[in-house]
Amino acid sequence: MASARQPVVFITGANRGIGCEIVKRLAAPPWNCRVFMGSRSLAKGESARGELIKAGCKDITVVQIDLDDKSSIADAAVEVQKALGAGEGLDVLINNAAFVNYDFSVDVVKQSIQTNYRGTVAVTEAFAPMVINGGRIIFVSSAVGKTYLVDDAMAAQLLAEDLTAETLDASMQALEHSVNQGSYIPPTDSIGAVAYGLGKLGGTTIYPRIISRRLQDSHFVAACCPAFGGRIPPIDHHDVTSSAADILGRATVRRRHAGVAGDSSRGQDSRRAWWVLGAARADRRQRLAGRHAMYSGTDWLLPSGLRVMFKL
Repeated sequence: MASARQPVVFITGANRGIGCEIVKRLAAPPWNCRVFMGSRSLAKGESARGELIKAGCKDITVVQIDLDDKSSIADAAVEVQKALGAGEGLDVLINNAAFVNYDFSVDVVKQSIQTNYRGTVAVTEAFAPMVINGGRIIFVSSAVGKTYLVDDAMAAQLLAEDLTAETLDASMQALEHSVNQGSYIPPTDSIGAVAYGLGKLGGTTIYPRIISRRLQDSHFVAACCPAFGGRIPPIDHHDVTSSAADILGRATVRRRHAGVAGDSSRGQDSRRAWWVLGAARADRRQRLAGRHAMYSGTDWLLPSGLRVMFKL
């Protein structure tokens, strides 16, 4: 009898933190995945790999990838495809790498949009063609990357069902320009990390909706906020391991739709993209005013096209 095919995963930002913890779990029993471990620094990636091998992990390959460098992304995609061989592909792509800075300035906004939006999009566009039918594309999102960061007109545009990648890009350019010109006013009731949130809004909140519509029923697409218990760092080991477990669940386990008011398909299992409001579990505050809504309690899994139950 032929042995079962070994699952293959590519994850960015994997040499430390949540990314490294995800690799640690995927490259060991019971998953025993072949993991391509993306790291901006090859030396740091190899060092992390060495520690993971000592911990019992097995099939890990470090791949140098810098989200701010298009040629690095292209080279990484070629390297992974060459290693896989003709006719082989990825089971899971996890977009974990991010630029994290909780200050607000022109430079921080510029870098956040460059890395967290443009870099994430570039990685997904380069690697999504490698993901096999029925495979998964996971975005590590953020509770701060919501549309309350922008005005009502732009929020409506971003949430439009027919939003295109081109329109999203134009909106992100407009946001960056308004910050440069000093005309952008951060929301007074934001939960912090506005500059970081603007990049995550484009890259891991809105863009996944676009690619999920493009892929239709062929792939499982999810965005999951680890949230670190709703706290700004510093974080501890428990935060990292529990957050990794949340994301690991999206990468490995098919879950049923929890049920949404007004959705005729509730209760059905589907390959259509799901939206994961991980912050609902971690952030115990109910913020029910306008577009700020979050819900406490169990995670809600929603088809990405829906705008019911919570507002982005």
